[in-house]
Amino acid sequence: MIKKSLAVFLNLLFIFFFSVSLCRASIADEFPRGDIGDFFDMTTWSHKEQLVKESLKEKTTVGTSYPYEIVFKHLYTSIKKDGSLSQYCDFAFRINTASAKTNLGEQAFPFFASRDGVEIIAASVYLADGREIKTDSSLAQVKDPFGGLVYSDLKVKTLSLKGLEEGSILRVFLKKTHVPDVTKGFIFETADFDNYVPTREQVYIFRIEAGTPIEKKIRVQDGFMKSCLSRSYNAKNGDLIEIYHMAKSDAVSSEPSSIPPLEFCNRIFLYSPNTWDAIGKWYFKLATPKVDDSKDLTEKALQLTANLTETADKIKALYNYVKGIRYVAVLLNEHEMIPHEASVTFQNGYGDCKDKTTLLIAMLKTVGIQAHMALVNTGYLISQDPVSPLIFNHAIVAIPQNDKTYSFLDPTGVYTPYGLLPFCLQNRNALVVKENSGELVLIPPPSAEKNRVSEHININLRTAQQAILTNIFDMISPDGYYYMLSSLPEKTIKEAFQQIMAERYKEFEILVVKREPADSLGILRGKEEFKIGDFTKRMGNSYTFNPLEGADSIGNKQIFSIPNRKTDIELESPCLLTAEVIVKIPNALMLDYFPKNKFIKEKFGEYSYRSQLKTLSDGKELAIKRSFRLDAKRVSIKEYDEFKKFYQTCIRQDEEFIVLKDGSKDNVDVKDGEN
Repeated sequence: MIKKSLAVFLNLLFIFFFSVSLCRASIADEFPRGDIGDFFDMTTWSHKEQLVKESLKEKTTVGTSYPYEIVFKHLYTSIKKDGSLSQYCDFAFRINTASAKTNLGEQAFPFFASRDGVEIIAASVYLADGREIKTDSSLAQVKDPFGGLVYSDLKVKTLSLKGLEEGSILRVFLKKTHVPDVTKGFIFETADFDNYVPTREQVYIFRIEAGTPIEKKIRVQDGFMKSCLSRSYNAKNGDLIEIYHMAKSDAVSSEPSSIPPLEFCNRIFLYSPNTWDAIGKWYFKLATPKVDDSKDLTEKALQLTANLTETADKIKALYNYVKGIRYVAVLLNEHEMIPHEASVTFQNGYGDCKDKTTLLIAMLKTVGIQAHMALVNTGYLISQDPVSPLIFNHAIVAIPQNDKTYSFLDPTGVYTPYGLLPFCLQNRNALVVKENSGELVLIPPPSAEKNRVSEHININLRTAQQAILTNIFDMISPDGYYYMLSSLPEKTIKEAFQQIMAERYKEFEILVVKREPADSLGILRGKEEFKIGDFTKRMGNSYTFNPLEGADSIGNKQIFSIPNRKTDIELESPCLLTAEVIVKIPNALMLDYFPKNKFIKEKFGEYSYRSQLKTLSDGKELAIKRSFRLDAKRVSIKEYDEFKKFYQTCIRQDEEFIVLKDGSKDNVDVKDGEN
């Protein structure tokens, strides 16, 4: 029995090491020393084990600084002419926090079963004392996140790592394969060198089949190539070899309110050259046959628009219907390029972005309205990147206008009012797909009036510190959070306000929290009322408070927390915030100071603050009108100082305090800013 158990054990051990040696051999077959020279030493098992040992020796305070650090990240990619590839991924992360342990403890790799493969070859955890705990890769599970839906070919392979703890290092070695179908011939690979955590070593090796039409684009910051070792040459059989190596690098910290890092980070692109026209025509042939109809679809479209005469009203009715059907998030490009037939999506009652877009285009076509598919990348501007369909991750609808521009609709924006787009689609490039062209256009942000909040606030002071605060507002916004909030039960909203108010005041009572559903124009209305026992802050014999305390804040001070910015600023959206505040002050209190009037107008927007004091029989009434209009979506570095001065001046004025004193004392002149 002992001999048999020993034999089984040795056999399993042999299988493990044999499998490792096989994977080493397969890498060596594709990237032999004769082709990659000195860089071959960096691909060896012993080299990467040494990096792990060195990382374990470093002093790191567990639970602080970065949640995890990258010990190494190696990608070895072989690319064929048709765009098929095999890629070995070998990476190791050091875990510093409990959250990283939770998030990284289960490794997940999505793949499309009909054309992709994921093989987890080896997985280990190295403890702080150097011990290695292996996880049997055969325990990996394949999950079906869309079981029963038309996307059931999309799978996820997962593996839970044994023994992971704070201060340990996880390592996973796997092989991915991809055989393109409709994207045959398209190549788009990148070497990304900027990470948000410290990184000890990065290696990218690409082997591209001889004769493959390939171009390289380098987008890096000044001085980067001095620290990045790179080689580009032909192997013995004519294949192109591209090698990049980056030794220890610091984390890249994104500045507050920065433009997306993918627009300026260090990246090297390898891609098959194309034009936007060629891509537009290619995708038109893929997607247009899916814009079909059916008896039920046609009847529904006609029913929804039966009593409408204006084109805009018809578009709105169909948009509201399509955005109301269930959204299933399957990313364009990463998982699938071809939409399902509009009739299938209509019948199923669910769809991803390209499915819902196709359905809306089909329904618009039924009532005689022309519309196009538009491909978008929600993460950043792509105008400076290589021309490739593999950049895009989202699909929306583009409707031609008389002035040769387009209006855009996102059928997945469940909580976005008609005529508006979520923040992630504003100031992004869209490829409008047509039969004979592909037109790359910039989606403009909406006007400030389309992202506005109008508030009417009453502050009724009962004593020097107690007040009843009432805010009645109406608003419209691209931010779907507000619309989602209005659909929640009143109890849930009150619980949320309970937490918010507790951070500001010690003594308070929520009297009213009301949210009305959006009206036909997308306008939300609501009312909030609070009884606050410590509304003012006592300073000696004075009491202070900000009259705009209950209003929507205009300020984001973090934008200016860095003395010398290196990146442009991207704001959520242009906006218009107005607030009319009435402060009622009883005779028992004396108004000692209130903010001065101010008006500012710059190219970024304008700000107005006006106050007026009235004497009543039972006290005083201070009326304040504040208006802040921001027209900017992006602010360049060249404009930074000018914008900072404008924005900080507005914030400071919004934070001005009113000062009260006990009215039983002799009356003194009120310090104010009335003209």
